[in-house]
Amino acid sequence: MPPKLTLKDKVLASLREVAQHNSSSMVPPEVILWPDPERQWEAVLPLLRPVLPELLTLGDYKADLRQGPAVWLKCMVARTLPTADWAAGTIPVIYLPGISKKDLRTPEPQGLQLAPLREYQFTGVVWLQDNGKEWTISAFIQNPGSGQGRRTATDTATKDTLLHALPWLFEESETLYGKGTLDAGHVLAALFPDEPACVLRWLEEGDAYLAGLEPGRQALFRTLCETRYDFTPEANQRLAVAQQLGIRRQAVWQPVWQHFTHAPHKFKELPALLRQAQPPGLGGMLTTNPESWPQVNEDQETVLRQGLLKAATQLPPAAAAQLTALEAAHGMRRAWVWADLQLAPLAQALPHLLHLVQVATGPVPNHDLTKLRHYYEQQGYLADQAMRLALATVSTGPDKEAVQAVVRLVYQPWLEMVTERFQQLLRADASALLPSSVPPSTEEGFVLFVDAFRLEVAQEFVAQLRQQGYEVELTTAWSALPSVTPTAKAWSSPLAGIVSRQSAVADFVPQLSDSGKVLNTANFRGALPQVGYSYLSLGTAPQSGQRYWQEIGDVDTKGHEEQAGIVHRIPELLRRVKEAVDRALEGGAPRIRLVTDHGWLLLPGGLPKEQLSKDLVDTRWGRCALLKPGASSSLLQLPWSWNPNEFITYAPGISFFKANVEFAHGGLSLHECLVPVLTISKAGTITTAVTGKLTQQKWTNLRCNVVVEDAPDGATVDLRTTLTDANATLLVHRPKAVAGGKASLYVEDDVMGQPAIIVLLGPDGTILDKQSTLVGG
Repeated sequence: MPPKLTLKDKVLASLREVAQHNSSSMVPPEVILWPDPERQWEAVLPLLRPVLPELLTLGDYKADLRQGPAVWLKCMVARTLPTADWAAGTIPVIYLPGISKKDLRTPEPQGLQLAPLREYQFTGVVWLQDNGKEWTISAFIQNPGSGQGRRTATDTATKDTLLHALPWLFEESETLYGKGTLDAGHVLAALFPDEPACVLRWLEEGDAYLAGLEPGRQALFRTLCETRYDFTPEANQRLAVAQQLGIRRQAVWQPVWQHFTHAPHKFKELPALLRQAQPPGLGGMLTTNPESWPQVNEDQETVLRQGLLKAATQLPPAAAAQLTALEAAHGMRRAWVWADLQLAPLAQALPHLLHLVQVATGPVPNHDLTKLRHYYEQQGYLADQAMRLALATVSTGPDKEAVQAVVRLVYQPWLEMVTERFQQLLRADASALLPSSVPPSTEEGFVLFVDAFRLEVAQEFVAQLRQQGYEVELTTAWSALPSVTPTAKAWSSPLAGIVSRQSAVADFVPQLSDSGKVLNTANFRGALPQVGYSYLSLGTAPQSGQRYWQEIGDVDTKGHEEQAGIVHRIPELLRRVKEAVDRALEGGAPRIRLVTDHGWLLLPGGLPKEQLSKDLVDTRWGRCALLKPGASSSLLQLPWSWNPNEFITYAPGISFFKANVEFAHGGLSLHECLVPVLTISKAGTITTAVTGKLTQQKWTNLRCNVVVEDAPDGATVDLRTTLTDANATLLVHRPKAVAGGKASLYVEDDVMGQPAIIVLLGPDGTILDKQSTLVGG
């Protein structure tokens, strides 16, 4: 199919056609006159001049625009001026703004202004319709010979819209074609494909938004607001319009509200407007569209806070029933826009608290370490995870108080029970945690050490990786004892086989077998070449074929510094670990082995304190201590992993040797001692099992039309900044379904020019194909 000609192409062709003549029997016209009594075409002259150098304009003298009075035009047509430099044989065109065909024939009202040009009626030609009338925009578009042959509405709104939109329509090849009658709505929809965003930006910025538009586009925006939304965009109307948005939220307002809910962070002023705009009368959940008004959400958060505090005063079964009732009343608020704006933290915490109650009140194995380990691997870790996620949703004092009250009601007893059972089993037989030999060295070429990577955090990370298509195997291992970094880091590393099992116990740091060097950070990294590894700093690209050890150590440090505040750091940690994984895989590592040294205990409000006099100890850490020679204690003591002749004393249960501590490790608990081991390999990012191929992309402003071949049913197309990360989408409305081999993607204007990847996805989310692009083309 030949390409559609633009309105500009059609006008140029029509002007050339009117100048055609039979050179054997006719004298060529001296000039083409273009009368335009309503000045409808004036706005497109800047678009015509570069391709029509012979275009002249009647008006005040402006040499750069080839504009001047009638006498100057006569000189240009006669080519007596050096600026008349168009090609020989080209017939000049004189555009006559505000001049009609009739004005050329009568001395009035133009007087002497037109007198020098009147002879061109006879020596030139006039560009007119077949019926002898001047060309209007509507008439030209409707004309099947000269124009697009598209019927246009005759109402004033359409005429005005076409007039204001002409500079944008003139070089555009789609809008003016098609079936049906072209009206103001069609034109405005084409010129404002981001119409909901424009309305929201006006609500956000008021007159400042209008001032940023070109005059013609200002007029079009006013028409859009008046014809589709029934309001005039004036500053004093913003509150009333915000009220309409909140109340109606249907028909034409529905996509505007939806656009706000999909990108609420871009409209920082709108919540305040909606707050002021809430209609008087019924309040709370009985008001019209309660989810529209921020103060309704705030009131409900207060009700929920009171409900959580009340639940925390009851026995766990009654508390569970109360939480279930609260979920029924408040769960729907997680779908409100205020949750996306982090203004409904307690509603967000509620499902995590419910999950915590369900896990923490379930049965726990009593008499078998293998069963207890299996319980924690399969189910128990979920209590830790639910507790952490609940705490991570809240940040203010009153909200923290409410969530922590429920956590301490159900989580602390469960944590104490599981830990005490674990310690009872170790009193009877600790051989599982105290093997006679060190763990076998890994055969993987890239080992990533993540300090304090607790099992429940690792499970969350594994879920994220698998969702993005990575191959991940998760197993568990026992940490060295005590579960502190100086002891346990070497145990999880390729150096384990060259560390002395007769090490001196000072500060729980072992020594190398051959040299006796203390395994501090410098000596640890210096010894790696002895076992065929090199230390690789973060941010450094690995080289294919080399074996590396790399470290990320933020959790332990931040946990001791920020205590329960560490829960807010986990997403940041997982991003850093993911970056390290991707860099290693991209650098040629076929697989990555992710190891850690220990987990940790976390109890908001503080772990219980156990008294251990400093006079009895040589070294006392939070949950473990080395007694002085000859000192005795009834507390549990077990051999040090790096020297079975040295015994370490442990705090009972979940207690700590100091007061007011929320984050701790080094003791004996499943949470500290059972550590994850991950084996990660590249995702099969492009599959051949299912067909589908991206064949074409075309940007029009912020909309990208994509053509797809052989896509399976249920296929979608996404636009991402990172290929395998579904959360890195740039689309306003998530992946778009493929229909008829096509999909249309729409993004926001603040990412114009940004590099991105168009991703074709199968019905199960598998990546079938990809293409690089720039937003906007």
